[in-house]
Amino acid sequence: MIPGADPSERLTRLTPERLSEAPERAALAALRAVLEITERALLCANPELLDENWHAQRGRSHFASLRAAHRIMARGYALEREIARYEEHLQRLLDRSAGSTRDDLPF
Repeated sequence: MIPGADPSERLTRLTPERLSEAPERAALAALRAVLEITERALLCANPELLDENWHAQRGRSHFASLRAAHRIMARGYALEREIARYEEHLQRLLDRSAGSTRDDLPF
């Protein structure tokens, strides 16, 4: 649900080599795709959400579906941020382990 992010770009980066380094990347990519589809579907069903002031407009904030869709999207954005944090942490760990040598092995 990152604004402007291209979901196909994420899929091209999901190579077998990257998956072998960290298999959880597959689940994270799938979750991101579901979040993207969810956001688009909710916006199609509730275009009022595109207006940042929808909740202040008379009568709009009383629609339970709008409030529920807004909450789902807000939680989706929060989940997207957590996924990004996880991926950053994972990349740091992988970079650190790639930098370490295995010269101390006895064989």
